[in-house]
Amino acid sequence: MATVTVRGRAEAETEPDRVRLVFAVRAEAVAGAEALELVAERSAAAEEALDRFGELLLARRPAAVTLTPIWSESRELGGQTITGQVARRTVVVEARSAGPLGELLAAIVAVPGSAVEGTEWLVDPDNPVHRRLRAAAVVDARERAGDYAGAAELRLGALESIAEPEVRPGEPVWTAQKLSFRSADAAGAVLELRPEPVPVGVSVDVRYALLG
Repeated sequence: MATVTVRGRAEAETEPDRVRLVFAVRAEAVAGAEALELVAERSAAAEEALDRFGELLLARRPAAVTLTPIWSESRELGGQTITGQVARRTVVVEARSAGPLGELLAAIVAVPGSAVEGTEWLVDPDNPVHRRLRAAAVVDARERAGDYAGAAELRLGALESIAEPEVRPGEPVWTAQKLSFRSADAAGAVLELRPEPVPVGVSVDVRYALLG
């Protein structure tokens, strides 16, 4: 029996559910022990700053501390030599998209040695937009299959299979859009962040029987 296999698609933009911030706390010193002690103090200060935001935060995942030597040119030795150590700790924070995000960002960057290195707006897997797009993708697939069947002077028969391509269960949909922010005054004391619409797409592969 002849069949037709098509891929249906549906896309939409939706408001994000959360934002993911990646920031690093670093410290430099001549000795590694001093750098580690200093980065530990700064990490504690960053944790205290995050504690002030209570239910706004959904998750925080600090990574292990790394220690990297600082190399400098030495005329006396005719090459490079280690002149210090850099201790660094990365922290991933996820927060609700609705809330004082500007204050959160300002609190993070106010900690000495801290810098925001990455940002992402996220749409949760249970967001209703996914359900709507799945239904729309199936309708699109049926219309495509019908077009092919009609062009071949055939009719659509029973639905034989339906599957999502490259499914990753539980993985949120995300984009690498950077957060846009502006300072409320010349000193940059207040930062304002606004959620940006996130493009979400769904694809589905379907196969129909074709009837004469």
